Amino acid sequence: MTSLSPHSSRARYVIALATTALLLMGNPGSADAIWGFGKNKKSAKVPSAGELASQDAIANQLYAEAQAASSNGKASKVYKSIVKKYPLTAAAAESQFKLGVLREEDNKPKKAFEEYQKFIDSYKDNAHFKEAIQRQYHIATYYLDNQKNGFLGFGTNIQPSNLIEFFIQISSNAPYSEEAPKSLFNVGQVNARSGKIEESLLSYAVVVERYPGTPIAAKAQYEIVQLLGKTSDKSYNPANSRQHREAAEDFLNQYGGNALASDVKAELGKLEDRDLEKAFNIGRFYEKQGTLRSAAVYYREVLAHPGGKYYADAKARLSRLEELDPTLVRSTGTPRRVETPPDLNKRKDYLGPPPPKLDASTPRMRTSPADVTPISPTTTPLKPAAKTGG
Repeated sequence: MTSLSPHSSRARYVIALATTALLLMGNPGSADAIWGFGKNKKSAKVPSAGELASQDAIANQLYAEAQAASSNGKASKVYKSIVKKYPLTAAAAESQFKLGVLREEDNKPKKAFEEYQKFIDSYKDNAHFKEAIQRQYHIATYYLDNQKNGFLGFGTNIQPSNLIEFFIQISSNAPYSEEAPKSLFNVGQVNARSGKIEESLLSYAVVVERYPGTPIAAKAQYEIVQLLGKTSDKSYNPANSRQHREAAEDFLNQYGGNALASDVKAELGKLEDRDLEKAFNIGRFYEKQGTLRSAAVYYREVLAHPGGKYYADAKARLSRLEELDPTLVRSTGTPRRVETPPDLNKRKDYLGPPPPKLDASTPRMRTSPADVTPISPTTTPLKPAAKTGG
């Protein structure tokens, strides 16, 4: 993968979901470094017990003033002042949470999301932590459900890359919350709507892998079946159909009792009909081209599924091809009739010697000296010819 700056919009848009999966499963908290949330955060100096008590008193008084403020603008200024000057006080945590609430009331959801993230980063033990996660999820799903006509179907106030950031950040903030798997599922939704099928498939696969047996995992596996179905519909590549079939079978094996199982079974039936139709059409193509051997291969593929729509037609065409080219019968594996040789011993007109009978038993092991003694020659060796005079 090409290394790009995590702060550039292009990098956020093209970052692979494989990295996201590793991030979420390995170290959820490190998402801040990728998406830029909580960056440049400075550690507050820890005051003494006396100083902290004094700060608590001042912060609580300011917090009361903020709540009594006549406008959100004035309240926000006081809340920000408390967080900045007295970050370790209880009032600071409440103030940071209130900043997110006020941004929502002012109809600034993106700003609210950021304020809640600052709260989550700094005050994880606060009682509002779960509510902050829920509010972030509500903001992200608001953008997902209320899209405006704009780039890739999204309004100019939110881009797909930003929305993906929101959902991934939520799942990273609380990976064991109810919102985590739903957020990852929604990443798949955003990618699918943006036409990024591979990224969408990977997003759903992360949900299936990380939250097995849950309703959201079943829903994610169903979306995988649907996406692969759309891909295989547009392709003659058998690998695409095989992936589609395997995804559907995986769904039925894991979630056979799910309400969506009937739809997946119907999908498998349509897939088989579609594959047989493709095979028949490819056979017809090769037949028209005069490539009879290739045509026969695809017609036999149709005949392997009796009762199909194209079964009778494929059978008739294959028979005609075999008549035109008898070698097709042998080359495609059809057994040939082999004549059995006659038993000559039983023929009355046979006058020759009887055929030798072969001993089918295993060779006998040599165990005596006579068995290994060299065989003496049966003929007299030739003597050198006598020399003649002269």
